[in-house]
Formats: sequence, structure tokens, C-alpha cells
Amino acid sequence: MRLGIAACSRAFPARRWTRRTALQVVLNYRIAAENLRQGLPMVDPRDPLSLPYVMEMAEAQGRPVRLLPIFVISPLKLAGESLSAVLDCESRLQTVVVASMPAAGCSAPVRPAEAFALAAAEIIGAALILRECLRPRVEWAIGVFPFGLRGWR
Repeated sequence: MRLGIAACSRAFPARRWTRRTALQVVLNYRIAAENLRQGLPMVDPRDPLSLPYVMEMAEAQGRPVRLLPIFVISPLKLAGESLSAVLDCESRLQTVVVASMPAAGCSAPVRPAEAFALAAAEIIGAALILRECLRPRVEWAIGVFPFGLRGWR
């Protein structure tokens, strides 16, 4: 039902969408599935409403989704849209990757060693908890991303 409401709220398809909707996620995946030759992009797990439709499209293409990421925001809180999406489709998945996206100088310290320590603290605890709770294999990856205001204009 919400997909139809989202479709009616957009006036012109070429117009840049300022707010991401469930229908936009489905359409983006469909365009990629029809036009990319080197494989489909990773499924966006941030919208649990669109995830079942995207997973059905991937299975119809012969490339079922077997891996989804869980993005951890804080070492003190294990929640979010990506976690609820993974919990909804747990039976279809083989692997879950726990990741975070700290930005050095913004949401993480500027010094690389301190930024990686923060990223490890965010991820390892969540990965251990999820490894005990989920059926699919749980992997984790630590990364720190650059951040700078010079490119913003």
C-alpha cells in the first residue's frame, strides 16, 4: 500500500528525488538489473519495506541475495533499519556482514590508530552478539573513511 502512495507523490520521473522512498529503491535496483552486465549492486538494506521486492527481483534474475550488511552506529546500541531488514529475511541469507562507517575527523578521531580503535569497538561487540543470535554466518569488517568540508560548496 505504501509503495502506491510513494509512487503517486512523485510528479515527474526525471525529477531528482529529494527524499528516498521505498519505490525509488525498487526502481533503482530494477534499472541496475536491466542495464548492468557485470553483476547487480549490493541491495540497500536500509528500507525494510522495499527489501522483499528487491530480493524477489534478484531471485527472478537468477542472482539471489545471500549477503546483507548491518550498519552499526554506536557500540552501545544494536538497532537500526539494516538490522530489522536482516531479521526479516534471515532465512534467505547465508552471510551477514557487520560494518560501520566512521569518518575520521567527523564521527571518529583524526588520528588513524584512534579511529580504527573506535571502529573496532563499534563492530566487534555487535558481531559477537549477532553471531550467537542469527542463523547465517556473521562476518565483520573495520574501515575508516575520510571526511573533509573542502569539497562541500
